[in-house]
Amino acid sequence: MEISYSDKKVLIVDNRLEDLSELKKILGRMGVGAIQVASSVNMGLALLREARFDICFIVFDLGKDQKNGLQLIQEASAEGSRQHATAFILIVDPDRSKLLFGSLDAAPDTYISKPYDEAKVRSRLEKILRVKHVLQPLEQALDGGELQAALTLCQQLGHEYPGLSLYISRIRGIVLIELGLYAEAVRLFASLTAQRDLPWAQVGQGLALCHLGEYRQAQVCLSQVIEDSHLCVEAYSGLARAHRALGEWGAAIG
Repeated sequence: MEISYSDKKVLIVDNRLEDLSELKKILGRMGVGAIQVASSVNMGLALLREARFDICFIVFDLGKDQKNGLQLIQEASAEGSRQHATAFILIVDPDRSKLLFGSLDAAPDTYISKPYDEAKVRSRLEKILRVKHVLQPLEQALDGGELQAALTLCQQLGHEYPGLSLYISRIRGIVLIELGLYAEAVRLFASLTAQRDLPWAQVGQGLALCHLGEYRQAQVCLSQVIEDSHLCVEAYSGLARAHRALGEWGAAIG
């Protein structure tokens, strides 16, 4: 699939002008014409509320005492200004990136690191955009709130593209929870975590168990994610909910 960038709208969130300028130059050489920039999470959120973007590059470290790039994605997801069809790319050191993908539905699609390498930026961008192209019907259904249709498409696309089965399973798990199909969600996430270490699947399993009232089991899943130092708001909020339900108020507040 040949990717054309001339019609892509891009948002870059970075507080370092020199780095921002370098990324803009790279994207310009790739053919991107429409680029908007923001220097903070609040500015980025304001732009996401006003316009639709195809690609968002967000720097994780936006300065001391400032919200970080992951919080932008989390807040955009929580308020509904994050479109599933948009590719969210977090700019962060590779070693640190391993701890930033524990969220079930508020994690970035992929990451790149500084200093920018044009070949790597192009390769990573083309890879995620190919995935987005294949999943376009599914992501359109999600953005339109058509959850039953999205669930059907998860099954259909999973059979058509086995190489994307893990990516699609994540979306399917989110949809199952939103539809209230918690037992099915638990089975899905448990099967995934039995095969490999997937913090986001542990979070999904823990959240679904909370909804089923299986609070002790939920605590086991969510505590593991936190103990492994993953930066995941959902794990903390889910664990607090389980503690409250069990009357463990001290642990819930802590």
